[in-house]
Amino acid sequence: MEISLLLAQQILQLFLILLMGYAVVRCGLLKAADSRVLSVVMVYLALPCVVLKAFQIDDSPALRTGLLYAFAIAVLLHLLFLALTAVLKRPLQLDVIEGATLIYSNAAALVIPLVRALLGEEYVVYSCAFVIVHCSTSLQGGGAIEWKKILLNVNLISIVMGAVLFFAHIPLPGQLLGALNTMGDMVGPLGMLLAGMAIAESPLK
Repeated sequence: MEISLLLAQQILQLFLILLMGYAVVRCGLLKAADSRVLSVVMVYLALPCVVLKAFQIDDSPALRTGLLYAFAIAVLLHLLFLALTAVLKRPLQLDVIEGATLIYSNAAALVIPLVRALLGEEYVVYSCAFVIVHCSTSLQGGGAIEWKKILLNVNLISIVMGAVLFFAHIPLPGQLLGALNTMGDMVGPLGMLLAGMAIAESPLK
């Protein structure tokens, strides 16, 4: 019950931030196209900081087992979503974009802030397993796998860097960890601001 209340509170806070993003565009202070700047900050700065910080934890058999479970669940979920989309595509007359939205969630920008708030910083590393599978499937787009796009994806690069530091038992300096943590706190708000600015571009009806 307590976790449900915390989850509701966090979702409400994120929704209020979404409304702020909507308001700044509707009031003419910004344009929806201006969201590209915020998007770059989130994708290339805030998210990598979250991932690097997540791997700065103590190694243990329980942690490694948890990561394997997270990978397995992520693969199963994506296979399920792909199968459901294939089955429902013709009856619901889904176009390419609608089909993609059924499969690929906003896994990093929305899930990671909720995980940090509800379960704690130490659980973010399990979200990285889902992000790896998520990026690998979404970037190949149902056709030939484009390994260059996958391997050069900034989220995967930051995950690899974090994993190297983790398995090599290399701790980052305290000041750097503090900077990573502060930047990571921006992920949720930035993601919802971007969503609000995008929604403001279309009529509400």
